[in-house]
Amino acid sequence: MGMGEMAMETERKPPVELLALSMKGMTKKELESIYSVSDMLFNVVDRNGNEIVSKEELAAHLLLARYTEDSIEALFDLIDVNGDGKLTRDELRDAFVRHPSLRSAPAMGTLSKQKRSAVFEEADETFTAIDINQNGTLSIDELKAYFAGREGPSYSEAAVAQIFVTLTTNGSIHEEITRSEFRGSFVRYRAMRLALGLTSAVPDA
Repeated sequence: MGMGEMAMETERKPPVELLALSMKGMTKKELESIYSVSDMLFNVVDRNGNEIVSKEELAAHLLLARYTEDSIEALFDLIDVNGDGKLTRDELRDAFVRHPSLRSAPAMGTLSKQKRSAVFEEADETFTAIDINQNGTLSIDELKAYFAGREGPSYSEAAVAQIFVTLTTNGSIHEEITRSEFRGSFVRYRAMRLALGLTSAVPDA
């Protein structure tokens, strides 16, 4: 095996091996916090809900945040450690552990606490737009209707269900999402703001 092949083998270690290396010195709580951000992004980007993110799905999301096609290509290759042309939930989790800059990247990571208060009004406006019957809570059907009316590639029912769960406080299935639950996820997660928000009013998506 030549040097180039050896380098490629090193770059394409299975995610499990990379994760084991990345976890050194990290507490379980820290790891779970990183996973929560990664899983949120995965749930938002996986539009067909098949638990695989394609390059097209990632591009559909990041182009809204004005990423260039070249940067999306490079980012996809960075995350796709086994080079099979698709991203799994574990690969994205591992990338967030190995590359801290992803955790605050536009359209991917979290918004800093200092900036969150600036988007509370936007969160409430978006909540009101989704709350069709104006009863102060959001149902899964209202979220489906909202996504159906958005421009761009559609979301499958499975994908909307994943996003619905992500919006709840404890990540479990509720019949309704409260305004405070919605606001918490909306102002924290950049990807959620981009997927749900009134994007014309979104600074630093």
